[in-house]
Amino acid sequence: MLADLTKFACVVSTPKASVSRLQRIELIKISEDRILVILVTKAGVVRDKIIFVTDSHSQDFLNSVASFLNEKFKNHSMQEIREKIHQYLVDDRNRYHDLLAQAVRLGKKAFELNNPGEMLIDGQMNLLLDSHFHKQSSVRSLMDAFNQKSEIMKILDDSMRQKGVHIFIGIENDFEQLQGCSLITTSYRNNQNVLGSIGVVGPTSMDYKRIISIVEYTAKILSETITERSYD
Repeated sequence: MLADLTKFACVVSTPKASVSRLQRIELIKISEDRILVILVTKAGVVRDKIIFVTDSHSQDFLNSVASFLNEKFKNHSMQEIREKIHQYLVDDRNRYHDLLAQAVRLGKKAFELNNPGEMLIDGQMNLLLDSHFHKQSSVRSLMDAFNQKSEIMKILDDSMRQKGVHIFIGIENDFEQLQGCSLITTSYRNNQNVLGSIGVVGPTSMDYKRIISIVEYTAKILSETITERSYD
């Protein structure tokens, strides 16, 4: 939609695993030294991973640990859980004893999610058809920027940490391939967390007032939609 409205390229960073909120966790024994962790988020996304352990545990014991973690951390984000798990469990050390010790070890491994999120791109053809990018070198630089993604992701990640709209014009871009462009970004969120960022990449001669308004409006609608549908 954003690419169609602006006639430029649109970039979006998807929500990171760290901001997903826990619906439930399951721990399933698959061998003496391996446990399958199943994490279900509030949005219904299922994430799984295998963790390795040095001590063998019965399935009944793993069920108790999972119930403990669900009781403590349901509706918390993965980031919040990682930050609070040790302190929360230590606060109840006299109550849980061995369960506590194992929950600390298993919980730390279970909630280590390294999914950095992804970047989606739409509307590259809009730029290829734009008269400002008819030079072969300009087109090649743009395609390199979109293919590499990592540098644009850094800009989108920075936008998540700061409020409002951010404008990068031409040589203000640290990324060499984008120095012939302008990039306008802002973040989107739900009630609890900033989830990701959206942006428009276009020529430095773009109508900034118009594009800023479109980016702000799109982020607002996206945030409201995510919140209304009770996504993470």
